[in-house]
Amino acid sequence: MSLRAFWQQIGSIWLIGRHPEFPSLSDPLVVEDIENTFFELQSWQEMVAQEGKDAIGPFRAVIAPDDYHKDNVSGGDWYGIALPCRTVDAKLLSESHETTFVNYLRLTFQAKGFPGAARLPDALENLDIGLIEI
Repeated sequence: MSLRAFWQQIGSIWLIGRHPEFPSLSDPLVVEDIENTFFELQSWQEMVAQEGKDAIGPFRAVIAPDDYHKDNVSGGDWYGIALPCRTVDAKLLSESHETTFVNYLRLTFQAKGFPGAARLPDALENLDIGLIEI
C-alpha cells in the first residue's frame, strides 16, 4: 500500500548525480516509476514460463538500483519489494538497512537524500541545502 500511494502521489525520485566533493557510494535516493516494475513483471513472467516459479522466485517490484549501480559501478541486486504483499509497509529487499519502504524513506530524508553518506557524518554536515523542520 505504501509503494502504491507513493507512485500515485509522487511517481518517482531520481537524485543520482555527482559532485566532486561528495563521497562514493552515498546511495542517492531513487524510487523508480511504476513503468520499470511493469517491464520487470513482463521479464519475470517470461522466465517463469521457461524455468518455473520455484526456480525464479517471487516477483519483486523495482524500487532502485543498488548503491554501487547508483555510483556507475557494477554491483549487487536492485532494491525491491516482493509481490504480492499484504502489509501496509513492505520490507525493502537488498537494501543495507534491512527495513521497510517507508522507514527507508525516513532514513533517506534524515540523511538529506543520501543514506550511504550517513556513514560519513562530515559529508552530511557539508551538505547544507537549507532544509527546514516540519
